This record gives sequence, C-alpha cells and structure tokens, in this order.
Amino acid sequence: MKRDTGFTLVEIMVVIAIMAILSVVVFSNFGPFRMRAYRAAAQAHGSEVLSAVNAWARNNPASSLSAALSTAGLAAADFSDAPASMPQPSNAYDCSAAGAIGGYSWSNADPKTACAVYADTSAGFESPAVLTWVRYDDEYYLNGARQ
Repeated sequence: MKRDTGFTLVEIMVVIAIMAILSVVVFSNFGPFRMRAYRAAAQAHGSEVLSAVNAWARNNPASSLSAALSTAGLAAADFSDAPASMPQPSNAYDCSAAGAIGGYSWSNADPKTACAVYADTSAGFESPAVLTWVRYDDEYYLNGARQ
C-alpha cells in the first residue's frame, strides 16, 4: 500500500493550537507598552506646547498671557476625561489640536491624549503651564513632569 506524504489533520490542528497559545501570550504583554507610548506622547506634546507658549511669553513680556490665550482661537479645555486628582483651572484652553499663539505653533496631539494650556498665577505673576494626560488614565503631567 502506498502512503501519501504530507501532514495529517491532527498535526495541522496541533500547530494551530500552539500558534494560538503563543499569540495570546505575546499580545497580552503589549498593553503596558501601549500605555507607556501614550504617556510618552502626552509628555512630548505637552513639552511642544510649553515651548511654543514660553517662546511667546519671552518675546512679549509686557503682554498678558491669559489675554493672548483667549484670543488665540483655542477652545475652553474639557476636563471630563481627566483624572479627578488633576487641577482643573477655569482659565485653561484646549491645546490637543494643532494651534498657535503669536506665530509659535504646535502640532496635533495623539487622539488618546489630551492637553490644556493656561496662565498660572499661583506665584503672583503669570507663567505658562501645560497639563497633559492620557484619556482614561489616572496620571497627568504638569509641564512635562509626572504628578
């Protein structure tokens, strides 16, 4: 009797089962790396916005940062998906989308991140401050530093 060469159905099913188990193990480990990437994107975007606003503030020391932000065409910041522990200043503007202040611009943020820029007056004078956070995460960053 002549035997055909090739794989049996059982052998193919065993290989598919092994591949499925390996893929579950590999893909379950990507979650933390994705979150770290979102956090890095939030920090990078916050730094970009802060650089643009600081450059404007250095070149316009006598001007009001609050007034410049309000006339820059930025929407009011939406803190609905921000961590509850994060400060939520009333004079904050959304900088998640591409924008500019006095010719100093920034690009779009990652859709999973959010960003707000405001004039911090807690020290008695106006200084730029940028809050960034990953949506649905419990961490936020103030001027690029994790809080």
